[in-house]
Amino acid sequence: MKTNYRLPFDILGIPIKLHISFLIFLPALAWLIGRQIDVYIELLNLGIDAASITQGANAFLIGLFAAVGLFVGVTLHELGHSIVGMRYGVKIESITLYVLGGVAQLDEIPSRPGEEAKMALAGPATSFALGGIFWLLLVGINPAQPIPRFILGYLFYINIAVGIFNLVPALPLDGGRVLRSLLSLRKSHFEATRISTRLSKILAGAMGIYGLLTLNIILLVIAFYIYAGVTTEFQHLVVDRALEGLTTEDLMTEDVVTVDPEVSVFELRDFMMRKRHLGYPVLKDDQLVGIVTLEDLEKTDDPDEPIENILTSEVITIDKEEPASEALHRLVQNDLGRLVVTERSGDMVGIITRTDIMHAMKIVTVSPSELEASS
Repeated sequence: MKTNYRLPFDILGIPIKLHISFLIFLPALAWLIGRQIDVYIELLNLGIDAASITQGANAFLIGLFAAVGLFVGVTLHELGHSIVGMRYGVKIESITLYVLGGVAQLDEIPSRPGEEAKMALAGPATSFALGGIFWLLLVGINPAQPIPRFILGYLFYINIAVGIFNLVPALPLDGGRVLRSLLSLRKSHFEATRISTRLSKILAGAMGIYGLLTLNIILLVIAFYIYAGVTTEFQHLVVDRALEGLTTEDLMTEDVVTVDPEVSVFELRDFMMRKRHLGYPVLKDDQLVGIVTLEDLEKTDDPDEPIENILTSEVITIDKEEPASEALHRLVQNDLGRLVVTERSGDMVGIITRTDIMHAMKIVTVSPSELEASS
């Protein structure tokens, strides 16, 4: 099932993606904001008669506009990180909007001490700047325009809240990244992450217990988000460390089985049964024209249809000199089972699968005593 949907435009060359959770949650968030218009009016002392702007479908439409404004702010927050990261030579793969915020996908974390802290602080700084802009607009707007006044007030409040929330010193939040960066001044990046991970889990546990005792659903969700996020981040670091020094070429399969685009769906299905592989590069005149997988076969009910009509022409590749950890990240990010490996000329030289990488990790992480016992 497809979980990410790329927008038809990039910002600063960065692809923007919407996670399915965002698409599902957006109408719910619009409804929730619409139901709480009177709460925000009182909280921000806007001096607006809530009844005058919540007639009919107005409440939902105002909530929808405010919710879209919130996620635009989140996108700009992530762009703040990205701009600073690009200054340090970090490649930003994409920005994805989720139900609980946005994530900038980096090809690496800035390595020099202090760089990660500057990159992390750029996000909250952007949110605070946005909050300041909306406050100035709120002060200057005509009080006789209640709907724009409410939306500006909400966007002022929510951007400041996003900035403050992200300064909580727990990974994967920006405050946790600042903490790790400061620890990295005296410790290795791995040790700094290990300490930050432990502190983040303690903080998430405390938030979860307090949320449970006070029946605060929002706090419980935040605690789960922090715990799950920091666990995933530490696992990624462990993987990177296990694969350190290995390139994609070291793990790829050079003897690649390919298929011709004129092969029929029936013939390919039979071929898959015999070879026990579920995906194959498709070559025409020795040129890579796509890749065909078991999922592609489900696009048609005609067993005689040639696979050139159903293959996936947009093939995600990786250079053979790229780190093996990058191959794994690319597989996970794109929810793929295999990547075509190329050399600088663009010619295919092999294929790498998740299984290839998992086997390598098992070998790398096995202890010397285990090796002796198995020999």
